[in-house]
Amino acid sequence: MANYDEANGFVHAGGPSRPMSMTAAGTIAEGDLLQDDGAGLVEVYTEEAGNRAVGVAMHSAVVTDTVLVETHPDAEFRVQTSGTYTSTTDDLTLCDVEGTTGIQEANEDAGVNNTLTILHQDPVPGSEDDGAANARIRVKIAKHVFSPGSGGFAHITDLTPPPGGTANDVLQDMPGDTSSVNCKAEIENNFADVAEKINEILERLEAAAINLDT
Repeated sequence: MANYDEANGFVHAGGPSRPMSMTAAGTIAEGDLLQDDGAGLVEVYTEEAGNRAVGVAMHSAVVTDTVLVETHPDAEFRVQTSGTYTSTTDDLTLCDVEGTTGIQEANEDAGVNNTLTILHQDPVPGSEDDGAANARIRVKIAKHVFSPGSGGFAHITDLTPPPGGTANDVLQDMPGDTSSVNCKAEIENNFADVAEKINEILERLEAAAINLDT
């Protein structure tokens, strides 16, 4: 029985998760692999030399909309292959992406830009055949803008602002970008501020308890 053919982009299927808020440069469908448009916005990913993905859209959006993007470079996704997938030859190989908004697939027999790493088959009911077209496979993004040394991505806002601050105070450029804010150090500083405030509250509560006892 052949695998059913229903390309619908990328579905988060495992690994860590880091949703982030970005601004759409155009029409985006849920499950679209996205890239930087060069102006700090995100658009549908295209296979061109040097392109890196920023993650996968978690819902649809149109131009200027805020869109949540699954950005963790170690996240795993389920996606349909455009051609014949064979586990013995395709697993742990690199491949490209093809298709446009809403219908992206893994091009399992093309590795020009090597955007994806094929991990293994990820069957679902109706798509369980190995050695057949339109298989569901598990992949990771190999060409990810947030991977170490990638160069980073600017103008991103995190979902959780620091106490007393704005979202832009948390993440301006992601790890790998040495030209501006170091994300890890910035987050550590924010946690240190919170810890200090918690200690102040605990000291006040302890003092109040002593006063009650006396």
